[in-house]
Amino acid sequence: MSVLLTHNSRVRFCGAPASLCFIRKALNFADIVIVRSMFKRICTLLLLGLLAVAQAQDGAALLKKYGCTSCHKMDQKMTGPALQGAVERWQGDKAEMKKMIQLGAAEYAKTGAKGAYVQGLIDELKQVMAPHAFVPEADIDNILTYIETYTPPVASAEPAPGAGAAPAGQAAVEPGDTILYGLVVLVGLLVLITLVLVVVIAAVLSAIRARERGEKFTYGTLKDSATGLIKNKFVLTLIGLIIVGGVLDKGYNFVAHIGFHDGYQPVQPIPFSHALHAGQYQINCLYCHTGADKSKSATIPSTNICMNCHADGAIAQGPSGNSQILDKVRAAHNEGRAIEWVRIHNLPDLVYFNHSQHVKVGGLECQTCHGPVQEMEEVYQFSRLTMAWCVSCHREKAVKFNDNAYYQHVYHNVRNDLQEGRIDSVTVARLGGLECQRCHY
Repeated sequence: MSVLLTHNSRVRFCGAPASLCFIRKALNFADIVIVRSMFKRICTLLLLGLLAVAQAQDGAALLKKYGCTSCHKMDQKMTGPALQGAVERWQGDKAEMKKMIQLGAAEYAKTGAKGAYVQGLIDELKQVMAPHAFVPEADIDNILTYIETYTPPVASAEPAPGAGAAPAGQAAVEPGDTILYGLVVLVGLLVLITLVLVVVIAAVLSAIRARERGEKFTYGTLKDSATGLIKNKFVLTLIGLIIVGGVLDKGYNFVAHIGFHDGYQPVQPIPFSHALHAGQYQINCLYCHTGADKSKSATIPSTNICMNCHADGAIAQGPSGNSQILDKVRAAHNEGRAIEWVRIHNLPDLVYFNHSQHVKVGGLECQTCHGPVQEMEEVYQFSRLTMAWCVSCHREKAVKFNDNAYYQHVYHNVRNDLQEGRIDSVTVARLGGLECQRCHY
């Protein structure tokens, strides 16, 4: 057997047995195999990058799905501790974090390896995280990955209105939205890199084939080679899947967000500052919203309540020394007309919601649903107020059962289970809070 090199540099075997034909084919088409392998690896890296970012996106969505955002914010303490840096505070022990999430704070504080740390949080916050055994482990892993890799959005140089509130009429930008924008940028960069590599690979192929044929390397051969790569079935399938997936995702998000008003901040006839009244002067919410613990509606304060402090001769001017705003309130009071406030929080007509049931019986703070009102210059809708948001709270929020006289006369079986130690805490779901007729007429 001899090996000859022909004028076009292709390898030929003279007298080679048929069993060695694959060697000739492998050598002659090595360039194509290498190019395809490289291109498939590029596409694989693209998919892995998309999956990694999608996992972080899932984590942000799961925080909302399971109601975590009703008690936690990423960058500051709310009802619960801030989530940013939580993995570091647990010294990277995600297994123990997962155990605490599934068992609940009260049970974990008794039996967990970091029980002392969790008990310290309970003592500090005066809140107990309910068990989340119903959350799949895969979802918990995604949430912890999102928390660990979370990067705060870049703050705007221009201060936002209302102490961090969203601009009037616009929805607040949430962590999930920031991740989505990052995903779009990443996909764009990966597609651009892929196109550049396609052109480079096509140029190399064209140069090799032109030399083999004794032809000159021209733009036409480069174009033909690039076109052949782009028309590859694998590439076309991948591009099609990305396009279809993007369209479906955008379509689903558009439909799923119809009717959501979180971040809504209309312009009010009088710029009443909750940060001043509820924050700086620490006026109790119930002083103005007198019905919150007594009736279905929290009620809008009448001008009579305003005049308790702002009648003529008493606190005539605001902190800025300007009395024009207060003059409007006094004029409305003297004329016997109400101030036409623009409603912010509005539930569908088919929903029954009772403030007193939540404030008086449930013992919830106003901030649980309305967010840090004491920090808002002008109030905006903080929570999403969707059915999924309410149901998540009913499933997870621990009821203050033993300390509430209301429950001493009802739910005897649950009370007995608590007293005898068969259960550690009670959620609204256990008391029938997931029954449709509780919230719908």
